[in-house]
Amino acid sequence: MNYSNELRPVKLGDLIGQKKVIDRLKISIKSCQQRGECLPHVFLSGFSGSGKTTIGLAIANELDTPIQIINCAAISDVKSILPFLIKITANSIIFLDEMQALPKTVANLLLSVIESGKLNLGKSGHVMAVEIPQSTFIAATTNPGSILETIKNRFLLQYQLQPYTQTELCEIIKKSASKLNLIIDDTASMKLVCISKSNPRLVNHSLLFTRDWAAVNNLSNIDISTIDEIMVLLDIDKDYLDANDRLYLATVKKHQPVGVRTLVSLTNLSSDTITEIIEPELLRRNWIVKTKKGRKLV
Repeated sequence: MNYSNELRPVKLGDLIGQKKVIDRLKISIKSCQQRGECLPHVFLSGFSGSGKTTIGLAIANELDTPIQIINCAAISDVKSILPFLIKITANSIIFLDEMQALPKTVANLLLSVIESGKLNLGKSGHVMAVEIPQSTFIAATTNPGSILETIKNRFLLQYQLQPYTQTELCEIIKKSASKLNLIIDDTASMKLVCISKSNPRLVNHSLLFTRDWAAVNNLSNIDISTIDEIMVLLDIDKDYLDANDRLYLATVKKHQPVGVRTLVSLTNLSSDTITEIIEPELLRRNWIVKTKKGRKLV
């Protein structure tokens, strides 16, 4: 089975970056294949866009097994997750995206499934245990600290994804550009990394827009002047800040210290955009600081 899209790597060996994680996963996969057993449950934590879903899909491709992706933010109660659980087949993979968003009742239900392969339905005194085929759960989260240790400890293989180096991000651009039949030089690649907040997902998003811009302008070679024109079009300034970044910084400057809820109210930006897209890059640059009272400029 081949779970892929236009730029997403298909197998673990196709991934750039996260070498230690990939090497360890390859060992675990090869070992379980030799024994004819399921891969142990996997816990992946890392910032938004770090490649958690890509790794999950690549694991499914390595094992040649079906995968179900559950958006945990869309799971409101036990009833809403049951359709996924009853479709589990032997040796398949269940990918729990943004696991920290699961309601506690659902997390407790999953605990018994993950631990013993039993789905306990009903109320106290009238519980029916449904056998679930042996399978692999892969949990993905941007906030590992919010997940109960009793659940987290059931995942034998636990990995924290690390930030990507500029060299790795440029390699991702080169590889993706080749798939898009684009030629991009080194300086243009580096600038594309800068306007994409050093985030692999945003890098590929920026590259896809660059591909569209190049197609409209009958270009196949991308240089730094091309990226400069795209920056103007996307309203990205010389500091590689976009309109949302500038709005955020102006709001923090005016109201500091300010909490996320207040920032959402004042800017109309979503909390996910603020905490997962805007703030990580500003924190990396040491432009802002998080305090008990809220965000402040440095």
